[in-house]
Amino acid sequence: MVTWHYETEILAAILFIVIFLDAHHRLNRGQRRDWVFLLTLLAGFLFCLVDILDSIVVLWTSTPWILFTIRTLYFFASTIPALMYFLYLCAIAYSEQDRKYNLWVLFGIVASASFIVALVINIGTHLMFYFKDDGTYVRGPLFYLSYILSGLYFLLYVLLLLFNVRKITDKRLLAVLCLIPALAAIGLVVQTFVPGWLVLGPSYALALLIAYLFIQTQEANQVYGRLSKDASTDPLTGLGNRLAYENVLVPVLETPLVENCALILLDVDGLKKINDRYGHPKGDEALQKVATVLKEQIQDAKVIARIGGDEFALVVLDQDWAQLEPRIKALLKAVKAESAPNKKSYDLSFCVGVAYKQTDERDVNTLYHQADAALYAAKHEGKSSYVLYQD
Repeated sequence: MVTWHYETEILAAILFIVIFLDAHHRLNRGQRRDWVFLLTLLAGFLFCLVDILDSIVVLWTSTPWILFTIRTLYFFASTIPALMYFLYLCAIAYSEQDRKYNLWVLFGIVASASFIVALVINIGTHLMFYFKDDGTYVRGPLFYLSYILSGLYFLLYVLLLLFNVRKITDKRLLAVLCLIPALAAIGLVVQTFVPGWLVLGPSYALALLIAYLFIQTQEANQVYGRLSKDASTDPLTGLGNRLAYENVLVPVLETPLVENCALILLDVDGLKKINDRYGHPKGDEALQKVATVLKEQIQDAKVIARIGGDEFALVVLDQDWAQLEPRIKALLKAVKAESAPNKKSYDLSFCVGVAYKQTDERDVNTLYHQADAALYAAKHEGKSSYVLYQD
């Protein structure tokens, strides 16, 4: 039979230190979830230290009061990681509900204080454990009290997780949160019922390592998502930019199954005059008004982007000219209505050029130039005009 000694706890303690140092540097300590995670790491590390001390002290002394003191510390320390696991889940579930979170923290404080009282009572009653004069370890009738308390924390963890399972939309996060108590519970059961197998500390460490790796991956994905969004978003209007427009149009043109692909170019009428006469803030306001109208009127567009100073582009699929033309008329009417009721100092309008993808056309620039030629013709016709490109 393979026996696991305190070396496993030493490895677990080192793992806790490594994770804590990295997490302390990377995580946002101003966020409750993150600093509770750091406290959970510390709780696991302290338990490992006490477990190591409890394992090696018997190698150099059999003095009952020393053994009793260390084992008392061990019993108390063994319950704290389980409590912190539960509070970590509370920090996630009640991230915006301070009162509920604080109530569970109060519960944890009361439960820990009660267990300390039980350990103090054990000094005189030996109801949990004691050591004989020769150092022999004897279990009392309440020996499993610490395990019951840890089990209670894990039970509350599972119940809280089940209660909030529908609120957790990220299934990977849900899987990690389920794995944490499962690993810890396995370690608790093995260490309790298999003599010599000190695996509770390592199971705590492994569970938190998995949780931390997920947290870091999630944070990295969020950062990458923010960077990607920033790179393809026009900061003034919140629409896509030229990169977003090309990222949509290129694959669409390369798909033979797409037949009715319309590229719509819009140019705001007299934007330079608005800037010169009323100032650039008014010009920016005009562009934002146009963006709002586009988003409201053409919600099914594959992309809506600002690709130049006063130029916008939309890609609309699966609509022929008979379907699209009435929508463009409504669009021109809507942008006029945007400024007229409020009696702004300028009239808001734009011209529109439309080109459809030809059967074998796959070049973005060709389709753009066709739509641009139609836009040029529309501008020659006057404000609020639209033209469909035709060979």
